[in-house]
Amino acid sequence: PHQPQPGETNTPTFNLSIHEIMPNPVGNDENAYPAGEWIEIHNYGTEPVNISGFKLKASSRTLTIDSSRMPYTNSTVLDVNSVGLISLSTSSSFYLKNSGQDSLALVAPGDLIVDSVDWTSTIEGESMIESNSSHSGAGPDGIANGQIEFLVPSAWPTPNRVNPIWPAYSGHTDIEITEIYP
Repeated sequence: PHQPQPGETNTPTFNLSIHEIMPNPVGNDENAYPAGEWIEIHNYGTEPVNISGFKLKASSRTLTIDSSRMPYTNSTVLDVNSVGLISLSTSSSFYLKNSGQDSLALVAPGDLIVDSVDWTSTIEGESMIESNSSHSGAGPDGIANGQIEFLVPSAWPTPNRVNPIWPAYSGHTDIEITEIYP
């Protein structure tokens, strides 16, 4: 196997993404999960990843991930093709903006940016997902408005689950108008 040469560094790679966020829940954003803000991290790699000590960063706000923020498990290890849900309900200093542009980064120890996302607005009670997801209205080819780096509203929130992938429509493409109302 390749061994580092003098001057080379072994920068770890993580197959993780910010999968879905709930930046503007119905009611008070600081409510306890499931009524408050939350973030999902997806492990799309081939090995489990321990996200303990990773940070979520947004503008001047930082949150260190630990198991106390993960309501579905007592572990920070994300299995292959699984998601970890992080509740923000107990944090008054870390929040997701409801209006105006905001960004969020997942940062590994050593300040390595693993993933980052942006959004420009939110709708109360709707989660936000990657715009190339078929669950956001993009086709199965992953094309949606040409805004791959921005989050968009999902069809419905899917907390602690990998977002569904919808197949290509294969039905009829003809439209028949049967009635017209004046």
